[in-house]
Amino acid sequence: MSRLADETEARQLAEGLDVCRSARRVLDDPLTPNAEVRYTAIRLTECLADALRVAESRGRRLPPAGDDADDLGEEPIREVGNGPADRDLGARP
Repeated sequence: MSRLADETEARQLAEGLDVCRSARRVLDDPLTPNAEVRYTAIRLTECLADALRVAESRGRRLPPAGDDADDLGEEPIREVGNGPADRDLGARP
């Protein structure tokens, strides 16, 4: 069951990345029709909901507060906005 959940999460996050890249192109074009902008907003909202579900699900799997991640051999969680994936989305500094 855990493997199925991980595969579903990976698929949802990959789809979200694709939608974000597509949205960037749509929103960068000032001549994009309103209907296409609206569709893009709907898709982005769906992907955000999926990403929030993934984050919530993964958050439930974290050790309780007060446990030291180093004791478990895990890497600390990095801040959002500092990685290569963020640059792929066209994040601005």
